[in-house]
Amino acid sequence: MKLKDIQRGSKVFVDSNIITYHLSGHSIFGGACRNFLKGVERGEYESYVNDVVLSEVLLNFIKSELFRLRGIKPRRVVREIKREPSLIGLVNFDVATNDPDFERVKWIKVWKP
Repeated sequence: MKLKDIQRGSKVFVDSNIITYHLSGHSIFGGACRNFLKGVERGEYESYVNDVVLSEVLLNFIKSELFRLRGIKPRRVVREIKREPSLIGLVNFDVATNDPDFERVKWIKVWKP
């Protein structure tokens, strides 16, 4: 199925690879995923994710950052973090939220709309 074949108003479950391809600018799938997510943003589709998808996207981000920073191959990241937990501290996690509870965490910089 092509993006043009998805009817407006369709309910679409968005898997982690779609978000990851968009965020990473994947050379093959990045553009198509970006266009799809722009359609979601415009309200053309009713999209859904679950906590597993969000967890996978976060893990993919951690993998890409540790590869970029330390050259750790993505398939070895979990093993290396278990061996050396301080590696997770190398990853920059900026936080965007409108939840005032996060302001109590001193090491988090909070952007609020």
